[in-house]
Amino acid sequence: IILLRDGKRKEFKNIMEELQPYDMAYLFKELPEKHRGRFLSFLTIDDVTEMMGELEREYQEIVLEKVGKDKATFVTNKMDNDDLANLFDEMDDELKDQLLSNMEAEESKAVQLLMNYPAETAGRIMTNRYVW
Repeated sequence: IILLRDGKRKEFKNIMEELQPYDMAYLFKELPEKHRGRFLSFLTIDDVTEMMGELEREYQEIVLEKVGKDKATFVTNKMDNDDLANLFDEMDDELKDQLLSNMEAEESKAVQLLMNYPAETAGRIMTNRYVW
């Protein structure tokens, strides 16, 4: 909190480099609300993307709202499509449509395809990305 409050990005980054995504997610959830926005602004897009995989859906929505439209677009483009499909299932339609429309067309289409399968089925859980 002190590093966030004092704007010490370099020191903050040094600490974050030592942490795993699970640890970053834990810290994010434990931070008081007023520090979460700055915490996210100090993280790289890759850090936010990896951390998203460790958060519950309610916190994932908070992250996407707090990082802003541009950064949220980069994050959703990098997330696993099956994780996004699960997140979008329960999301407000307006926010979901906004995020899908801002994503790269190919990524958006892949997520929408997965969303056609019922939750917890093989079609939803299996990845559609593989090496040929």
